[in-house]
Amino acid sequence: MLAATRLEHLARRIGRRLPLRPGLKVNGHLTSEIGLGEAARNMARAGQAAGLPLSYRNLRLADRDNEPEFAALRWRRVPRKAALTVLGLMSFPDFVRAMDDRPFNLAYPAWELSRLPEAPRRALERFDEVWAMSRFVLDALEREVSAPARWMPQALPLPPRMPAPRRGRESLRLLTFFDVDSSVVRKNPQAAVEAFAAAFTPERRDVELVVKLRGGARDEAVRAWLRQAATRDPRITVVDETLSRAALDALMADCDVFLSLHRSEGFGFGAAEALAAGKAVVSTDYGGTADFVTPETGYPVAWSPRPLAPGDYAHTEGQSWADPSVEAAAEALKAIYDSPDEARRRCEAGFALLRREHSFEAVGARMTARLSELGALRRPAADPEDAGPGDPREASRR
Repeated sequence: MLAATRLEHLARRIGRRLPLRPGLKVNGHLTSEIGLGEAARNMARAGQAAGLPLSYRNLRLADRDNEPEFAALRWRRVPRKAALTVLGLMSFPDFVRAMDDRPFNLAYPAWELSRLPEAPRRALERFDEVWAMSRFVLDALEREVSAPARWMPQALPLPPRMPAPRRGRESLRLLTFFDVDSSVVRKNPQAAVEAFAAAFTPERRDVELVVKLRGGARDEAVRAWLRQAATRDPRITVVDETLSRAALDALMADCDVFLSLHRSEGFGFGAAEALAAGKAVVSTDYGGTADFVTPETGYPVAWSPRPLAPGDYAHTEGQSWADPSVEAAAEALKAIYDSPDEARRRCEAGFALLRREHSFEAVGARMTARLSELGALRRPAADPEDAGPGDPREASRR
């Protein structure tokens, strides 16, 4: 049997010889549990909701290949007239070296700073168009990339109606989470713990904070700090493990408030998924979360500029991001505790906003409209009926 890398190479060579078919190919970490994997899967699901002809290219990540849903589709590499590549910005220089330049190529980069490094900026110039998952990313792209850029909201799974409040609630339960293998400085979990302590004195026993983290041994210092915080305050629980999607959803459902005192987010999956689950969201008013966490939909937290130090992130020279106010976050937590009806009203407004702009149906319609404008959905008169993403004719090509 050929090795997996050989099969990839063979599929690429065969794909370059096949005619382009109408529709969209989604390139991304489709079987990885990281946020970028969820971003790619959700954009594919939006395409599915719109009935777009789709094919897929899975870009595997070693030791992060834990989401099985798209595993069976990763070899469906039918060439399409358009291709959407969902990656972290810093991965685009490597990707473009082997990019098929026949389709209308669309980039969907994740990035958390206001300026772009030179190498990935040049890589994005190779694309015909760049789609931005948030207005924050769009601002950076329009400022620094000559390729056309447009806002294409990140798609999210949404239930038909906003979930009811947690049943049997005897305490106000807060949740924050982060990945140690990402930028801990950017996620800023220490500020969440500090805001919780500032909002609720130790005598207040009907509140609790759950800190969910995962990842390797990259930053043991933050783990030690969190263990000490939980030892000092028994209201704090630390969950340090990789959870399945279902288990993570259950953890979210079992809380009342999501707290994200990030220094920047390209989009902000945690805050968006919390709002979709009917949770009050307290979030730094900076980055992608500003699209959907407003004074009407949640509790945006004031911030002040903070220069990046070497090692905080990639290409930090001359860059700054947000330093959220722990005091303002604490006041927001007190407001939620004191006025649960107002918190629920904001949740309802936030859920309605997500439904309008980020549902699979809404994003799928936007994608369809743009691909139609580009001619990527036109079928030559002599073409047979196209095979959809679940058609066994495509599976037989694996």
